[in-house]
Formats: sequence, structure tokens, C-alpha cells
Amino acid sequence: MHDCSESKMKPFHPVEGFLTINTQNHLSIDDIDTVGLVAKYGTPIYVLSEKRVRANYRKWFNAFESRYRSTEIFYALKANPLLAVCKILQQEGASFEVGGPGELQIAQFLGASSDKIIINGSNKSRKDLAKAIEIGAVINVDSIAELNAIQEEAVALRAVAKIAFRINPDVRPDDPSVHLELWTGLRESKFGIDIESGLAYEAYRAAAKMQNMKVVGIHTHIGSPVEDARPYRTATERVMEFAGRLKRELGIELDSVNLGGGFAIPFQYKEGLPSVEEYVDAIATVLQEKIRKFGLKEPRLIVEPGGAVVGDTAILLLKVGMTKKVPRMVKWVMVDGGANIILRASQGWYKYQLVRANSMLEDDVETVNIAGPLCYSGDVIARDRSLPRLTEGDILAALDVGAYTFAYEFHGGGSHPLPAIILIADGGRDEVIRRPESLSDITSRDMIPERMLRGQ
Repeated sequence: MHDCSESKMKPFHPVEGFLTINTQNHLSIDDIDTVGLVAKYGTPIYVLSEKRVRANYRKWFNAFESRYRSTEIFYALKANPLLAVCKILQQEGASFEVGGPGELQIAQFLGASSDKIIINGSNKSRKDLAKAIEIGAVINVDSIAELNAIQEEAVALRAVAKIAFRINPDVRPDDPSVHLELWTGLRESKFGIDIESGLAYEAYRAAAKMQNMKVVGIHTHIGSPVEDARPYRTATERVMEFAGRLKRELGIELDSVNLGGGFAIPFQYKEGLPSVEEYVDAIATVLQEKIRKFGLKEPRLIVEPGGAVVGDTAILLLKVGMTKKVPRMVKWVMVDGGANIILRASQGWYKYQLVRANSMLEDDVETVNIAGPLCYSGDVIARDRSLPRLTEGDILAALDVGAYTFAYEFHGGGSHPLPAIILIADGGRDEVIRRPESLSDITSRDMIPERMLRGQ
């Protein structure tokens, strides 16, 4: 885990063709002035680059296909489930990995065929399982209890369920400072079925005897973000060793090997992150070695990147409001969006790079805390950050916010409406892909009992 403390964050460096500084000394995204976008749409506002999304997908797909031709990318909707983003990726050839009924609805709304949908989750409802069986999507089975539930639903539907098992290879981080909540392929994780105890083997053996079950693959997901390529090598070794045993002892030959996602978001201020090619090499090299070793038919390789594809494609524009300085304490700078729209910043999971978008010259730098408008003290999106002096009306841009932001929004203390999301299209147009929430939207699902309205 390559952490970067708040105070040691690298200075902003323009990204050619994406994030640049224009002749007015303003931050531009795809050659569109962010100050102009704020004047047009207000703040807070998310701005997302279509060109960057497409380029990132192609980078990942081309890297995998060049090493292992039978590769398919199932985009993880949980990273960014916006319809327009999913449509862009679908146009590029992506399939969809969904983790709940809403994400399945998105995939179906976009017309994804059953072979383009994989369903994950540790507690899928009976309704969701039945739906998956009916449409013919692959279900990554998370427990033996779920296997039995799928069998019951498939019998009731007189159908055959297509399944893979999510197994836990117990791959752990080398760095003891890494929080284990980020690692999902551990024996103690709530996800998946353990290999070491024999449970995963028993699951495959049981499924092979069920008439309403078609075993098509194997799945694992070791965590997110995994800022090191080596754990993928270890995970691939353990998964493929297990696949060899399934063929040798049970005669099960897998059609697909799904090694999940979790590849690190390429935050621009971070150093030492693996390249796309390093991640790919760690997986493809071992996969090919084990196929030869065990005489396996060449399976389809599935990967499920999310944040790695969309994480660095968007920025969040905020407006500075009040500032506050207590003697001998760090200055507070308040902005009009906080944990309600960029939750993982306040949680400390991600440290987003911040720049003063309306004046990119870093003169007169000071150390500040950046806080949002919510009525609770944890609404802090940056602490002890060295930034140019900020005053009321300045525009602050948070970079690399394309993943795990939109899917985690809430109104928060004060009931703040959610912001608009603007797409910068390939041709340089700015298009609204999610309208800003109105104040009436916040209470649109609330109901007052009629008796109260009658004064009873």
C-alpha cells in the first residue's frame, strides 16, 4: 500500500489532452474551462471526461488481450453506475458485473444480453436469484447455503442455473499497515467460500451432482484497492492450482476463470503504483503456466475492473464559502460539498488531490483543513493540506473522483440536494448526464399520513 500523507501530496502536473492550465490560468478539462462550467451550472458539480473513460477502457482491454487473447472485461458497476458511463463502456465492448438489483436493472435497461452479465453479492435475495436464473446470467455463488437456494429456485422454475463459485484464496497484503477491510479474499472475509478448509471443493462436488445446475467457472476478488501486482500472481496461482484439482479429481473443466478487479485507481499524486502492464503480467503469466501444467482447456479469462477504469476520469468542482482561523490552530476552509458527495474523502479511504481551479498559480501557500456543509464534525474532506490561499468565491477542484463517489451520495445533516453531473463529450460539448437534485426532490418519496393532514 503506497500511502501518501496529506502534507506530502505531489504538486499538480497537467495531463496532456485531459487536465490542463489554460491561458487564463484556470483549470481546464478536455479543453473546457472549469470556471466557465461553474458559471453555467453552479457548484457543487461533477465533470466527467468521455474521452478519458474510453481511453482507459481500451488501455486495460488491449493490455490483457495482447497477453491472453480470450479475455473479457466485465465492468464493475459499483464503481460508477451512471447510465451514460455504463453506455460508453458498453459501446467500447464491456460486459457488466452487478452487485444488486439496481445494478442488474441498469444492465438490462442498456440491453445487455445474459452472457454479458455476472451477478455478485454475499446475500442475494431469492427474488434476485430467480431473476438471474430466468434471464440466464452467471451467478457467482457466495456460499453453500446460496447454492442450495439457487437449486431450489431453479427447480421451481424448471430451469438450469449457470454458476461459478466465488472462492477465497486467502491472499494477504505484505504491508501490515494496510487495513484488512480492503482485502476481500481472506478466509475471514464475509465474501466467498474458503479453499483451505475444503469448503470450496465440497461446493463444486455438490453442484456437479445437481441436475438444475451448470458449473461454468470460478471467481475470486482479493480486495480493493490492491496497490501491488504481486498479490494477483499469488491469487492466480492458488485459483489455478484449485482448478487443476477440480479437473483431476472431479472431472470439472472450467469454461471461465474470473480474477475480479481491485486494481488501484491511478491517482495522479501517487507514486509507485503498478502499471496496467504489471497487473496484466502478474495474472497472464501464471494463468498460461498453469494451463500447460494441468493440461486444461484454455478458459475465458474474466476481469472486473471498476475504479481503475473510471477513477481518474472526473473532477468535482466546489465553491469556497466561509473561512475560520483559531489562534495556534489550522485554518478551516468551508466548501459547498462534503461527505454527502465525496464520502470516501471524509472516511480517509482516499486522499483526493485539490487545486484552486480559478487561479492555478500556487502562490501564498498555507496549511488548511477543508470541510463540507454538513451538520456533523466528521464532514472533513482534507486535513492539514498545503494549498494556495483560499477566499470566499474561489473554486476548489478535487481530482480523480470518478469512482465510488456517485454511488455513495446522501443528503446528510442539512438535507443538501445532490449535484449535477456534466459529461464532456468527445467533441468538446458539455452535456448534463444527471440533473441537479431540487429541494422538492429530497422529500419526493415522503408521505404524511392523511389523519395528520386532517388535524387528527
